[in-house]
Formats: sequence, structure tokens, C-alpha cells
Amino acid sequence: MSELKDIDANELGLISAVLGIVLAYDKTPDEQNVLGNFIVGIGCIILVIAAQAEYLNSLQEKKSENGDSLEIKKQIQEMQKQIDVIMSETP
Repeated sequence: MSELKDIDANELGLISAVLGIVLAYDKTPDEQNVLGNFIVGIGCIILVIAAQAEYLNSLQEKKSENGDSLEIKKQIQEMQKQIDVIMSETP
């Protein structure tokens, strides 16, 4: 599937058109409807899978960002403690 990244948008449109015509050739309108709906169904499932993957990736990124924020807050608190110790030791 990595080959899809290398295909120009116009080329992909042309391939889709040719493939659609080839698949519909010598089919009755009812058969074309069944085939078309079948392909659309497959496309919908692929879109659901992709959407869920993107959602889970965004949750993971947010979780990672929150973890980074907590680590920075801990570092700031530790530095503040060190500053307080230094300030209390200086006359």
C-alpha cells in the first residue's frame, strides 16, 4: 500500500475511472448496483478503521503531551525548592 503515496491525484482518479468501467462492463444495471454498493461498503469500513486509528493516535499524543507537562511542572517545583534553600541560606 505504500505505492499509493507515490500516485498523483489525477493518476489515481484515472485508475479509479478505468477500474470502474472495467468492472461494470458486461454487467446488468442490477449487477452494477450490487457491485457498486459492495465497493462503497468496503470503502466505508476502511474509513471507519482510519478514523478510529487517527482518534487513538490523537489520544496518545495528548497523553504524551500531558505527561511532558507534568514532568516540567515537577522540575519547576524541584527548582523552586532549590531556590528556597539557597535563599534561606543566604543572609
